[in-house]
Amino acid sequence: MSEFRKAKRCSTCAVRRIACDQKTPSCSQCLLTGRSCGGYHRQTIFVEGDVGFRKSRRKAEDVPRSPSSLKGLEKKRRRQTAGPAIKFQVAQANETFSTEQDYLISVIINNFTPAQERSLVRIVDGTAASLDSRVCGSWVTLLPEIVARSLVHPDVLQFAIKSLGYSILRKTPQALEAYGETLRLLKSSLAMAREVSFEEILAVILCLTLAEVLLGTEHNGWSAHTRGVSKLVQEKGPEAFKTGVLHQLFAGFRIFMRKESFLDEPAWKTEPFSSEPKSLMQSLLDEISGLPSLLQRLDVISESDKEHQKEEIVALYKDFDTQMLRLQDWEANLKISTNSRVLWWPVASSQDHETSFPISYEFANILVANTMSHYWSFLLVIQISISTLLALSNEKGAGLACLSKQQATISPENRVALAKDICQSMRYHLQPEMGLYGPAATLYPINVALQIFREENKMKEVVWCENFISKLETMGILLASHIPSVETETKKST
Repeated sequence: MSEFRKAKRCSTCAVRRIACDQKTPSCSQCLLTGRSCGGYHRQTIFVEGDVGFRKSRRKAEDVPRSPSSLKGLEKKRRRQTAGPAIKFQVAQANETFSTEQDYLISVIINNFTPAQERSLVRIVDGTAASLDSRVCGSWVTLLPEIVARSLVHPDVLQFAIKSLGYSILRKTPQALEAYGETLRLLKSSLAMAREVSFEEILAVILCLTLAEVLLGTEHNGWSAHTRGVSKLVQEKGPEAFKTGVLHQLFAGFRIFMRKESFLDEPAWKTEPFSSEPKSLMQSLLDEISGLPSLLQRLDVISESDKEHQKEEIVALYKDFDTQMLRLQDWEANLKISTNSRVLWWPVASSQDHETSFPISYEFANILVANTMSHYWSFLLVIQISISTLLALSNEKGAGLACLSKQQATISPENRVALAKDICQSMRYHLQPEMGLYGPAATLYPINVALQIFREENKMKEVVWCENFISKLETMGILLASHIPSVETETKKST
């Protein structure tokens, strides 16, 4: 038996069984939710067995199981993970790995997890450990447990982990080979819908998504499978994702669902989060869940040959206006809920940024940085869409006085100011301690900012954005070289 000191959490977070970043005088969870932070108390605990990643209980020579035995094992697993406690194991810095998969999982966790969370290999027993502390890769610490209890399709998860791990290590040929094999196995797995383990399949999709960011492949090979998984998730219903591993994976998966879908329905915004508090980013995703459908309607009007579409244009304008007001209300409520505490503030930029942006932003934590940079991006997408709608109303002979009133809000000055806010938040994401999860979260915001500067002919800022994107590539975010224009992107995403 080995002795370890349990990771500190404030008493408020401990009672709610959520992660705590241990900041003083108040942790970020309490600060962002308006709760009273109860302070910190150390407690010594004892953990049976060796320290390190848990080895899979599944032996390599296991024979294939019949569908009936799979159902029995699935029931057994649910019984085994029904307890309320969350256990932690502390991973030693000098640990060795018995398998390549254990090593690759460690590589993934180290590159997509904040330093204060890397020492915690979470074993979630029925209750979600809410470490939703960032946009990109908040789910990766679940991988050891998902692998350990993999029952249905371990091969597809194994290759997905290889694809992501090799991508991080920049072993591109091996990563691409594993990527292709994952897609092949995933297709077979989805064909056997009744035997699908949701947590395994969701983990596979999320691994492929991050691998796509790092590999920079131009095709969206995983997107078709994302749609397939979405159908399975919808059939399972929102209550299935209230707690445990499925809840954590759903929260990560939801971020990438940027097309119109069932996730805009009220039940999918409430049921999966009825037992766990929403993070700052999840609350923002609630507010923009209807935006993809608005963008699709705008696309239909743009491509239509009809000359007069006054009713459609007016209706869509009102919906965009409502969407913008919802976002602005979200920011106002954020300021109220944090008791007017400062969540980001300006600091002098380093020398290489000085020519374009004399200041940059510091943030309370990476989650605030991720969320606010996306918030500014979503505001800009709406403003771009309203500008497009104004142009269409004149082009199609449906010039409307009510639409022109919005021009002050979407003025070039306001748009450039928001784009500058985005750029001034980028330096924070590229700090060395942010690993890959910081840089990877900048792809969408920097895309939007770059397009604004191009439209407004702000060439100095355009060059800055292009240099930033080149820097992302040198850091291993190869998808940065394939960033599309915002007009193309907003028609199919956000």
